[in-house]
Amino acid sequence: MEYTFKITISACAHHTWQGVLQTETGSHPFMNELELLDAISNQMYLEDMEVFS
Repeated sequence: MEYTFKITISACAHHTWQGVLQTETGSHPFMNELELLDAISNQMYLEDMEVFS
């Protein structure tokens, strides 16, 4: 599977990134790298579930 995301980093406060992850299903704001990785993981899981349904 191949996934395409657009990540916009709008700030770097407290030594961590903040911004928006844009996917085919919408925009997902994040306040740190962990939230970004979680949003990417959730998006990949949701897309995989659509393929297998």
